[in-house]
Amino acid sequence: MSILDQWLEESADNQIVLDEESLILEIAEQFWQQLSESDTSKAELARRMGISKARVSKLLDGSNNLTLRKIANMATALKLNVNFTLEPAESNEGETWEQERVVSSSGCKIYKFPKPSSQGWDDTLEIAL
Repeated sequence: MSILDQWLEESADNQIVLDEESLILEIAEQFWQQLSESDTSKAELARRMGISKARVSKLLDGSNNLTLRKIANMATALKLNVNFTLEPAESNEGETWEQERVVSSSGCKIYKFPKPSSQGWDDTLEIAL
């Protein structure tokens, strides 16, 4: 049993924390990707939002709880639309996470946990701890 499996079994609240952190990281990763694709610097995003470059860095480091207002402000500054989709959760009952490794992605330190059924690192869960 992996460290993640043990942690998830400790408390039902841990699944909520994992889901929250996964969502925060996903949103931050999408903003990093958009900054890269649009060749927009953090300094330019900060100027457009009327905040400091340090504040932009803090918003995008994956460790902050981004409010809907901040997400909307960043999206507007990057001329992006924001869409949320809610879908029924898939059951992961009986699955375990076999391996873990630390990687750096867009400046965030994350842990990747491949699913047992995956054929590599394509089907992973990424969390920032």
